[in-house]
Amino acid sequence: SARFVKEARALFPPWCAVMIAALLVLLPSSGDVLPGLLAFISTAGFWLGIPMMASLSLGNEFHYGTMSMLLSQPVDRTRIWSDKIVVLMTAVVSAGLLYFISWRVPVELVVGGATWVVVATGSATFWTLLARSTIGGLVLNVGQSFLIIGFVNLVNRKLQPLHFDAAYDSLNILIATLLIVYGCLMFWLGRRKLATFQTTGGVAGGDVLMTSPSVTRGLLGQVLRCRPRGLVLNLFRKEVRLLW
Repeated sequence: SARFVKEARALFPPWCAVMIAALLVLLPSSGDVLPGLLAFISTAGFWLGIPMMASLSLGNEFHYGTMSMLLSQPVDRTRIWSDKIVVLMTAVVSAGLLYFISWRVPVELVVGGATWVVVATGSATFWTLLARSTIGGLVLNVGQSFLIIGFVNLVNRKLQPLHFDAAYDSLNILIATLLIVYGCLMFWLGRRKLATFQTTGGVAGGDVLMTSPSVTRGLLGQVLRCRPRGLVLNLFRKEVRLLW
């Protein structure tokens, strides 16, 4: 359908970037050109590229101001969510398989990476709708991942001296299972948040002076307000106002 084509076109550039990053470690000269740099770029493509793709699924709607038009279509919102998730999961799974083939990592890292993909992908819809932007959703998603990794490392460090290797492996399996359950829960929360999401449309819907007029008051508001003349200065005023 047209929605599938639209989603595929939106995810195609970042998907290509992630796929290229996955292949960097296979280059014959990867160890000669700044040793470690290509491996670092490839690793960043996995840990940052996949949540970026997941955030772009809805982040592009906020970026181009089409969220109101998307939600006003005579289609059930859960159907819209399902279409986006199908395209997103196709891109994520294909990228993950290519990383698995190119990196040839141990089984433990494969399980950890797959668990993280489930968590990052499942959380993307919720965090992007909460932040109402691609970058905001990505920051919240990655920040959540850092908290989870820190918690897992803390649990392993505290409990590893207290049990044998078999019990330690069972603990890791339990943690991975809980994280997968958490990722599935975030899938459901993202779907539910999209079904009840409310947004304001209009040309100036994304302007901070229109959505939050109390942010800039008094003299500051007068200085940062656009003028009938001065195109370049108006651009500077707008950027300063948005950063404020």
